[in-house]
Formats: sequence, C-alpha cells, structure tokens
Amino acid sequence: MTTDTDTRPLEDIAGELGDTAPDNVGHIHETDDNDAPYGYTNNGQARRKPGRKPGAKASGGSPFAPPKSPPRRAPRTPRTQAPDYRPALSGIAQFSAAALSVFLPMDAAAIVIHSPGIIEAANETAKAHPSFAAMLDKIMIMGPYGALVGAMLPLLAQIADNHQILPTTLTRTLGAVSHEQLLSVFGTPAPAGN
Repeated sequence: MTTDTDTRPLEDIAGELGDTAPDNVGHIHETDDNDAPYGYTNNGQARRKPGRKPGAKASGGSPFAPPKSPPRRAPRTPRTQAPDYRPALSGIAQFSAAALSVFLPMDAAAIVIHSPGIIEAANETAKAHPSFAAMLDKIMIMGPYGALVGAMLPLLAQIADNHQILPTTLTRTLGAVSHEQLLSVFGTPAPAGN
C-alpha cells in the first residue's frame, strides 16, 4: 500500500479540508501521544512504526530464509588417470582357467596362454573409451574377491602340481614352480621320482 505524502505545511492542508479536517491536525508532530507515538499522517491517521511490515519479503525472499541462489555445480574434474584393469582381468582369467582345468584342461591352458594379450588390449581400450570402462566396472563386481582368488590361484596350482592332479604344463602356467624350486626354500633336495 502506498501513501502519497504532501510536503505543504499542515495549516495549509487543514484550511483546504475545511470542516472535514480532523481535530488533531495541529498536533501532528507531537510524539508523546500514546495512540500515535510516531505522529500522524496527512489525513490524520496515526503513523505506523517505521521499517518493513511484519512478514514482508526482504528483497524478494522469505523473511525467514535466505534468498535462493542457483544450485552450484561441482566443477567437473577430468579423469587424470584411468584405473588399471589388468589385475582384476587377470584374476578373472585365472579363475576361469582354474574352473575349466578340471574338466577341460586344454581350454584352460588356452585361456592362460592367450589371456595376457587380451587383458592388455582390454585395459588400453578402457583407457580410450569410458563406455567400455563402465562395462568392465560392471563385470568386475567381484572386486576384492577376484583379487583374493587371483592371489590364491598359484597356491592351488602348486598343490595340484605337487599331487599330480592337473598336468604340469597347466599348473606351471597358473603359477606353480618346479619341485626343486619349492624344496629349495627349506634347503632340502627334491626326493627322487618327483
């Protein structure tokens, strides 16, 4: 609500109003009145307390909340170094070879022999194409379990080699060492016939 203020002296305004002028026109500037501590307006009504009205918006916002600003986006940080997928892919290849070695030892050996080149190519492709990297991330949900299997595979291959459960060529490809190398850890020569 806006009110127009008149800057003329009150006596002039009172003279123009004639009989319609309020009785307190001459006392507009008195501030000791309890009904109008801030004085009276030109039309004789009591002035309100200066300042904003209660609940009025301050510069377009709620009186209780700060004004809204557009949401800040975090700056996009470019991927400086792509993750290395080789250990995880190697673990998957070794796990697959170990599972196949019981029933299909030739296929398991083929996986072990040819997987290093495939793993290297897949890692380089993931660095160049984020969509391929995202697919590898989904495939490798095994996460730390794949690394655990990859770490245990040479031990399992060594046990299979020691007891001649799997062909020696396959177990050596999976990480087993010869009996002589194994016993050299203890300084003991290998028994004859092994």
